[in-house]
Amino acid sequence: MTTQPDPPSRQTTSVDAAETAAPSATPVHHAATAIPSATPVEPVETAAPDRPTPATRRRSWWGARATRIVAAVIVVLGAALAAFAWAFASPVGAAPDDNYHLSATWCPSPINEHCPVTTAPDGALQVTVPAQLGETVCYWTKADMSASCVYDIPDDGTTVTRRMDDGLYPGGYYDIMHLAVGPGVMASVLRIRAINAGLAIVLCAALGFLLTPALRRCLAYLVIGAALPLPLYLVASTNPSGWAIIGVGTVAVGLSGAAAVPVRWRRWALLALAVLGAAIASMARADAAAYCVLTAVVVGVFHLPRLRRQWGWWIAGTVVIALGVVGYLSAAQHDALATGLEPHPERAPGMVLTNNLMQVGGLVLQIWMGALGWLDTPLPYTATVLAMVVFAGLLFWGLRHSAWTKGLAIAVVAGAMVALPLMVLQSGLNLVGEGVQARYIVPLGVVLLWLALLRPDGTGIEALSPIQAWLAWGSVSLAHCLMLFAVIRRYVTGIDVTSFDLNQGVEWWHLSGPSPMVTWIGGSVGFALAALVIFLVAGRNERLSGPSGTGRW
Repeated sequence: MTTQPDPPSRQTTSVDAAETAAPSATPVHHAATAIPSATPVEPVETAAPDRPTPATRRRSWWGARATRIVAAVIVVLGAALAAFAWAFASPVGAAPDDNYHLSATWCPSPINEHCPVTTAPDGALQVTVPAQLGETVCYWTKADMSASCVYDIPDDGTTVTRRMDDGLYPGGYYDIMHLAVGPGVMASVLRIRAINAGLAIVLCAALGFLLTPALRRCLAYLVIGAALPLPLYLVASTNPSGWAIIGVGTVAVGLSGAAAVPVRWRRWALLALAVLGAAIASMARADAAAYCVLTAVVVGVFHLPRLRRQWGWWIAGTVVIALGVVGYLSAAQHDALATGLEPHPERAPGMVLTNNLMQVGGLVLQIWMGALGWLDTPLPYTATVLAMVVFAGLLFWGLRHSAWTKGLAIAVVAGAMVALPLMVLQSGLNLVGEGVQARYIVPLGVVLLWLALLRPDGTGIEALSPIQAWLAWGSVSLAHCLMLFAVIRRYVTGIDVTSFDLNQGVEWWHLSGPSPMVTWIGGSVGFALAALVIFLVAGRNERLSGPSGTGRW
């Protein structure tokens, strides 16, 4: 029996078998192998993978840097546009207790060197101030009434008032803001509002520049989550509570960043900003000065494992605490812990305590749900709920990462937000809603959210997913849009008018400058633009920084 050869189609050369059985990434030069073929096979050369040249890397680096610079400029311009809209949205005296704070700004200590001081028939001191700063704001508590009554007050008129700062506040805020006082009451008020808003923007920009990418993301989330409604409203006002929020927030971010930033010069710059923030807060309010002390302590506890050899941090923390103690003791406000506000000695202490324990949650909710101005500018519930949901969502997003140091720090701050108002209310036998307002504890809310957004190791949390970021951006943008509309509507016509067109039937507005509708649209677009870019930058930094969050920007 003879064996038949395989058909030509089944025959395989040794070279073909080797190539089929063991394919290799090494180029095979077929010309070196003797394979009978009618067509010559050209050698195949595989190009080596392209590597970026130094010039290409430089162009890529400069391109990325230019993109980040453009994004930062857009953020700043958008924030400035939104802040200007809020500063322009209300008349003189619109912020809470503005008759007191504006009189103290026009007549800082020593009062007799800045304003005429006289004695009333009952022996009380009174000062002469511009008529628009009188004790009674004509549209005060009248939500259905526009601010048109201010037109009846002569620009060059004067009045006497007993609402002056005689040591109740630390005073430094009034001394500095007095430098912005000039001809024209409204023009001076707008300058003060612009200075306060500009200070907040500059400090946020400086902190963002110095922080690591992961911590910069946390700062972005903090600003978006905590800005509405009271912080943005107060920062763009003449009320010293704006400085309290700016200062305490800067202390928290600066000290935390300095404990985690690896670059020495950035660390020292952050410590300097923290000390500056403590000075700002301590010049504004006594409670803000106390919050600086509390913030320095809880941030130290949070970062304790990383601070053993950072002697610079301990020096700066000690300075922050010292400034807080001096600011607290320099104002008569600290007596409120002992005497309360507007005391009611006829009430039973047990009844007051029981009522306040059940109602103190309502005081915390007023941070989002409360009316603005003299508590006469209600906000749409849609806006307040959206702002509160974003704050709570970011808070719980950060609480996914926990350790005993983080838990202790957050528990102390959250406890202070409840315990301090209860102590003041109990001292004067006041009920929730009397004396103590939600804006007094807003700085602690800022610190609470910041601590929650940090990992236990001091770095920042992960970026939100794209859908989460877009939902958060849309929620805060819509909430801001509705809030700004409500504020402008309240002063232009009163809230009894429900027209969408803010330019229709205008009863009060500035004599020059953009119209109510332009102010509203510009401010809404500015806030939305800034919030959008902040979220996009935060998401990109996740990839740039790596898992440790210490990448370079």
